Amino acid sequence: RGDEHRPGAPSQDSPRCSYAMVFGAGGDAWKGRKPLMHEKAWAGGELLMLAASHGGVNLGFGLQYALLTPFVMELGVPKHMASFLWLGGPLTGMLVQPLVGRLSDSYSGSLARFGRRRPFLIVAMLVTLLAQILVGNCVDLGVFLGDKKDESLRARAAAVFTLGFWLLDAGSNGIIVTSRALLIDVVPESQMLQAFSAGTLTSGLGLALGYLVGGLSLSHLPGLRHVVVTEACGAAGGCADVRVAFMVASAVLASSTCCTVIIGHEMPAKTTDGEAHEEVQQLLCQTQEPKSLVAVICDDLTVLAVFITSSLTWFGWIATQMFQSHFVAEEIYGGSPDPRHPSNKLYVEGMHAASLALVVNALLMAASTMSFEVVRQRLGDKGLWTLGLQTTAILMALSLVVQAMKSKVAAWIWLAAMGPTYAVQLTLPYTILSTRAPENLQGQLQGYLNIAVCLPQLVLSLCGGQLLAWAGTDTGLFALGAVANVSAVAVWQLLPPNDKKPSQPLLQDPTCREIRNSCAMARKRGMDSVTAKGDMLDV
Repeated sequence: RGDEHRPGAPSQDSPRCSYAMVFGAGGDAWKGRKPLMHEKAWAGGELLMLAASHGGVNLGFGLQYALLTPFVMELGVPKHMASFLWLGGPLTGMLVQPLVGRLSDSYSGSLARFGRRRPFLIVAMLVTLLAQILVGNCVDLGVFLGDKKDESLRARAAAVFTLGFWLLDAGSNGIIVTSRALLIDVVPESQMLQAFSAGTLTSGLGLALGYLVGGLSLSHLPGLRHVVVTEACGAAGGCADVRVAFMVASAVLASSTCCTVIIGHEMPAKTTDGEAHEEVQQLLCQTQEPKSLVAVICDDLTVLAVFITSSLTWFGWIATQMFQSHFVAEEIYGGSPDPRHPSNKLYVEGMHAASLALVVNALLMAASTMSFEVVRQRLGDKGLWTLGLQTTAILMALSLVVQAMKSKVAAWIWLAAMGPTYAVQLTLPYTILSTRAPENLQGQLQGYLNIAVCLPQLVLSLCGGQLLAWAGTDTGLFALGAVANVSAVAVWQLLPPNDKKPSQPLLQDPTCREIRNSCAMARKRGMDSVTAKGDMLDV
């Protein structure tokens, strides 16, 4: 173009920004970087499709919350030991989410041509599908391994169930962290709340379907009975219903994850030039060292408050989700989890009633996301989350009133009413983090937030059974959850009112900005040159 030697124009041989780094083989290292990927504005329907995997994985969580604690008691596991099975959630979550987040942030392997997130998403889906097969068929596998049908404790079935349950948590955590990181990668920051609200909406629909499937006796449908009912796993006690439920969960998970993989198109994270990406990153800002993850968390008061507040509020949510169906089935309906006990029918009836109440809970959760943008404009992120925490504390405390009333209607309303507050908890923390963390740490930070979620689950898994035995009622844990949410409100309110997003040195440093502009100009001239040569060849 004749301006190669213009004063101030970057030279082709410039050591700071050579053509080889910005177009051709080296230029492909730019693909997948946030500034290029975020140019596209997403329609509402596209965001729902992008967040479809949230719905698929939450269908499995809905089945866990609705069925698995009662079901494992039917295998003969004592009530005070049942909480230990939930150790799989915190242990796998504390390991899997940070690890997968870190690996996907910097992935450049042979499958990187499909993007840095989607290969991990597919592997996590396959692990989850294997786990669902194990959980749904644990009774038959237990008999195959030596269980007797008339045993009070089916130890082998319980062992297979535990293995499947832990794998289910590991795979689900992998899907969650990669789905959230993918969403952050490809959606503009201006649409981040809308995107995470779409994720919460699909999560609510997935939970609703999970609760609905868990609350219906699908094994009695024509054509299914002879497939799912076996001598070891009969219709009595709900064993065959659990199998059908996880068959549905597998089909939905596979289809929803594939939908996310297809529409969440990432540019290749790295191509044939092995060191190009690292060179460009160093080129962008040679005078600034990137912040470590711990520094990002500790230096930003808002991020630190998000971690502490999340840990406190999840203490109440985990306690509720672990024992909500059992609370209704045993303490409100007066049933027994022992399949041989005369009141077992009342227990199964109560479990189904709780599942149907949770369907309404999830639908309200999904519907409430429609109002987040309006409420956020009036209250801000801080006010919206505070409102959710306060409402959660009140509802958990009301479990004491429900237990005293022994009212089935009151229990049903109590379960359903917690949906909107759960939607706030699934949306606000992740939205806040996505707008404050450095791009190269998004996957790790989303994963480490899960540690804050898993810590209370770890405590409850280890001590929940003993606390229940001491309190004599599930409402003891619910009341502790209310206290934890009051503490969460106090922590979140201590945040300074005018706390602003910290500046990003990479974006603000003048030298970095000059280098980025020079690289952009060089890339444009280089691509214009390539286009001109192509036109000449055509002629």
